[in-house]
Amino acid sequence: MAIRPLEDAHSPPGRSLLDVGQYDVRKTYFSSPHSLVVLTPSARNGTEPTGRETYPAIIFAHGLCGPVGDYEAILEAIAGQGFIVVANREQLRCGPSWRQLFTFNPFGNLKAAANGGVMVENLRKEVDFLLNWNQTPAFDGERIGLVGHSMGGGAVIDLAAKLASSHPGIVKAVAAIAPWNGINNADRPSSVAHKINAPLLLICSKNDQICPCNGMVGAATGVGYSLPSRMMLGAVFEGNDGRWFGGVDAIYDDALKNQERNNVTIERFHKGGHFAMAGISREAVIRLGESWGQPRWMASMGTAFAEIKDGSNPFPEVKSLVTTFLDKNVK
Repeated sequence: MAIRPLEDAHSPPGRSLLDVGQYDVRKTYFSSPHSLVVLTPSARNGTEPTGRETYPAIIFAHGLCGPVGDYEAILEAIAGQGFIVVANREQLRCGPSWRQLFTFNPFGNLKAAANGGVMVENLRKEVDFLLNWNQTPAFDGERIGLVGHSMGGGAVIDLAAKLASSHPGIVKAVAAIAPWNGINNADRPSSVAHKINAPLLLICSKNDQICPCNGMVGAATGVGYSLPSRMMLGAVFEGNDGRWFGGVDAIYDDALKNQERNNVTIERFHKGGHFAMAGISREAVIRLGESWGQPRWMASMGTAFAEIKDGSNPFPEVKSLVTTFLDKNVK
């Protein structure tokens, strides 16, 4: 399969080459097997690559409705360490259409975006995409790491469990940032984590109002107890009990059943909001709400409930944990 980038492959002027770590990083956009962006290491220490270098790869899965651009900080940090990074740009349409409003189905697009089965299948296609990679720099063909946030965190756990039997040994490490433990049309992470045969890093915050380490969603802000949020959770996430079936701690407990092969580690933060854990600002969350057609005041109110403001900035430590973990286990 020949892999060809889109004609407008590089980022706008000033953004195609990024000095973010050991390497500069180049972005290229692809339309096949679906919409995705690939970040590749470029110049190192001011010297251009020879073209003979090969690199391990990381597949990144975004959170529910999360634009890949909001994850630039973590994506560029990983690529800047010498990884080819693939990030899909699918399942981003979440706001209701006029047709859905008039048919009393305001969560139609959101429910479609929350289809974990689709996300896992897209991620699986990205494995094949890498195995057929014919671009420069070259993928080494045998070392892949998986990283995801929120919905994507749950999806990479599900994918790693599946690849353990279909592609044994190809996944060298899995890192899940604030993963949710319940995916529509896919396996629940806390039921399959033990199947992973690679080091697993789980990162969560006890103050996360969406996917806490354990306990009720929105316990601090009260969003988990409000009638509208309960209706939304019930409509979008089938069977959700408001506690993500034990949360991240339940995923950890299941992974412990295979501790000899997956060497699971969990990092629990006492503070840090769901989006802040992945380096996404409150303003970016508000803009996301506005992109769904919400007026700014409504998007701001929703953000206040979903993203606690506790004065913390967990992202630098999260980024360090993830990049160090990948350097150790994938390279």
